[in-house]
Amino acid sequence: MVDVTVKPNFRTLGRRFGKRTPLVAAAVAGAGRPVDGRLTVEVDGERIELAGDDLIIAETPRQGWAVTSESGLSVALDLEITPELRRAGIARDVVRILQDARKASGLDITDRIGVRWTADTPQTGQALREHGSTVAAEVLAVTFTEGADPAGQAAGETGRTAPDLGLTFWLRPAAVATD
Repeated sequence: MVDVTVKPNFRTLGRRFGKRTPLVAAAVAGAGRPVDGRLTVEVDGERIELAGDDLIIAETPRQGWAVTSESGLSVALDLEITPELRRAGIARDVVRILQDARKASGLDITDRIGVRWTADTPQTGQALREHGSTVAAEVLAVTFTEGADPAGQAAGETGRTAPDLGLTFWLRPAAVATD
């Protein structure tokens, strides 16, 4: 998941090896990957162990990965956003949008609500079908139904929109929510 490069730290090698520093540096350049932050090289028949400040070890994550290392341990995170993960993210966005709409409507965060929704994009529709129960639980919706709100339309009410998601929704206090 990472490409490791090892370079000699000339400052510490110079103090330790003096005139032999270029030979040790050349041996580091031709050596393999360090093990537990240590590297053993051979210079003029002598085995020399290098570690810590003697080496500059850099880990470069391969494309599509984020990696962090500390104390000899590395953690890698796959950065690929799968369709499933994208739909879960859309569902999280809908939770935020519904909570903002609840607040704008003057409803309390603990008020139960009824939600009807329509999606203009297949991805948003699929996300809400897959994650509807989670969205409903997060926003305290007693109903979370796909389709326009016939009661709201009859009363001349228009749905609210989230154009970036291709979403239209109707939100009502649960006491007057209708399906």
